[in-house]
Amino acid sequence: MKLLGKTLIAVVLGAATLGLHARTLVVGQVAELSGIANADENSLGARLWFNHASTQGPHQYVVKALDDQRDPKQTVAQTRKLVSEDKVVALFGYRSTPSLSAVAPVLEELQVPLVGPYNGSESVRQSGGKWMFFLRATYQEEINRLVEHLRFFGIRKVAIAHQQDPFGTEQAKAFTTTLDAAGLKPIGTYSYDRKTLDTKEAAQGLIDTQPQAVLMACTAQACASIIKKIRETNDKMIFLILSNAVNEELLQSIAKVGRGVMMSQVMPFPWNNNIAIVKEFTRLNKLAKSKVPVSHAALEGFAAAKLLTTAANKAGPMADALSIAEVLRTTDPIDLGGIIYNPQSRGGRYVDLTMISRDGRLIR
Repeated sequence: MKLLGKTLIAVVLGAATLGLHARTLVVGQVAELSGIANADENSLGARLWFNHASTQGPHQYVVKALDDQRDPKQTVAQTRKLVSEDKVVALFGYRSTPSLSAVAPVLEELQVPLVGPYNGSESVRQSGGKWMFFLRATYQEEINRLVEHLRFFGIRKVAIAHQQDPFGTEQAKAFTTTLDAAGLKPIGTYSYDRKTLDTKEAAQGLIDTQPQAVLMACTAQACASIIKKIRETNDKMIFLILSNAVNEELLQSIAKVGRGVMMSQVMPFPWNNNIAIVKEFTRLNKLAKSKVPVSHAALEGFAAAKLLTTAANKAGPMADALSIAEVLRTTDPIDLGGIIYNPQSRGGRYVDLTMISRDGRLIR
């Protein structure tokens, strides 16, 4: 949290170099900034872009971030606070399926846009109405790619592991439906309590069933716990993880046992500087006093922030919540540098696959 606090100061100080004529826009974030599935990497990537945009005009950006500890009631209360007290013109950086589902109807009441949620839930998209603007692909599109990969390699003994909450339940159903469409049926479905993170029974079920591959909808910590437990006796089982769990915590935790772990990604490979937005991220990160971790999560935050400021610029010098939302609803597709925002498609379509190498690195 200290790092995020320092970054907030950097946003304000970076903006000050532009002069007195730029107009200050406050943007708000409510997310799990501490705890199991914290949004640190997303947030730091976003703030790297906000720092840069504040020096370019016509707006300065001040980020107000609040920690909801993944409690939907806090998400709603803190969102109301950001709008009523802090006068934010836009929201960004929300990620939890339960929290986003809770805040969706409130956005209509408050009439403030939520830009680039870090979430691929179909139910969230359906409830988001005309005030949520998505940049990433859906979890269903990620699942399609993972199941397609299994089919291509002739893998038929597939199990499912998921957390017990709206996100996990939705994705477990999507896993099953997508497998069925591919002529496959899961040989077992195992779950764990998202609150306790007790994965012992889920891991034991997979050890007893011995599938060739496991489709996983879980947090980074829980995914890592299951994988490490199974790797004690089985080094051949393949694990396929949705992008929501992929962060530095997961990669470091399973680096030594990660061979055979595959992850879907909704952003380009963040070390591929042949892609314009990656090159831009790399350049600005090198210039920054506080370096941002290089990761898909950080790049997604960077891209979401770029989309928000692009919309604000298009809205003009007097940009406000209503004009930013109108731009995001009616604009032609926006190329952010290899990532396309298209209001007609209700989100991006980019899905890539990565895996962990023998030496613990993330590779394509």
